Amino acid sequence: MKKINLGFIGAGFIAQQCHLPAFKEQNNCNIFGVADLHRDLASRVANIYEIPNIYSSHKDLLLNGEIDAVVVTLPRAYTYGVVRDCLIAGKHVLTEKPLSLNFENAKKLKSLAKKQNLLLQVGYMKRNDSGLKKFKELVEENFNQNNIPLLVKSSCFMGDSYCSPFGSIKSKEEPLSSELFLENFPSFLSEKESVGYENFVNTYSHVLDSLGFIFDHSLQLITSNISDDGFGITLFDLNNSPTEISTAKVHLNNWFEEIKIVYEHEILTISLPPALLKNVPATIKIQKGKDFYEEITLRPKWSWSFLNQAQDFISKIQKNDLNFNSLDSAIESLYLSYTIFKNRS
Repeated sequence: MKKINLGFIGAGFIAQQCHLPAFKEQNNCNIFGVADLHRDLASRVANIYEIPNIYSSHKDLLLNGEIDAVVVTLPRAYTYGVVRDCLIAGKHVLTEKPLSLNFENAKKLKSLAKKQNLLLQVGYMKRNDSGLKKFKELVEENFNQNNIPLLVKSSCFMGDSYCSPFGSIKSKEEPLSSELFLENFPSFLSEKESVGYENFVNTYSHVLDSLGFIFDHSLQLITSNISDDGFGITLFDLNNSPTEISTAKVHLNNWFEEIKIVYEHEILTISLPPALLKNVPATIKIQKGKDFYEEITLRPKWSWSFLNQAQDFISKIQKNDLNFNSLDSAIESLYLSYTIFKNRS
């Protein structure tokens, strides 16, 4: 198959720590261009990854007809406008979440992607975690045996997600002037709430997306009691199973994120690794047995969700697989985040 030529829009921390090294390992693509408002940053990154084309504007990068697809890693308020420009320019897109700050804008991007016959994928990389995929299989096995969850408990308390990475390259220059479209936050949010909302759609919405991936079913909000920062407890109905999501931020040298599914004769728990911890998938614990109780721990072979995500993105483009299931889940997670903040008690 033809190798895919990739352009990177945004050369900051996440691009350097995750996406650039993940795509560099793919044999079926070339990193062909990079754009950043900090010209020195783009140049230094290009030098490390042997990227032939350097741009100070994403619009200039999009004029390069040899670029097939782009990876967008920008401050959240700029994501919607840039992704829209990429789709109009005829480029497939992988963007960091959230797709936009307003779910109505996210739906517009989906419509545009369908109209342009392009792949639009949102960076919920945990659905590419080999441990989470195995967990989904176990849940499906229970479903096929008519085992319905009595309770679903999920939590993300954050912690140290960076795992002491090597220092990222930083710009020493002021950004060039730009006319990037700046998307507004939902109008009902105060300035303080906007910060908490942005944190929620950036971090805690991973749990929402993971639940959607595991169960292939939408969550229905019952009630939410969270702070302006997005810390607290939210209750949902998940296909008649009561479901809880607890969110908080702790300052500990670890990462705390798990999903626990309680059945009548079995409890399944998955613990997810810190986001930037390379080559460590999620770990699963199975607890079962009435007369002979046992605990089983499962962990797939070493792998990294960002690497799997990069492979999945390129493969879909090559196969012209424009399935919108993961995009629909990303939009649903954004809608749920919006609804949680709008209806919190």
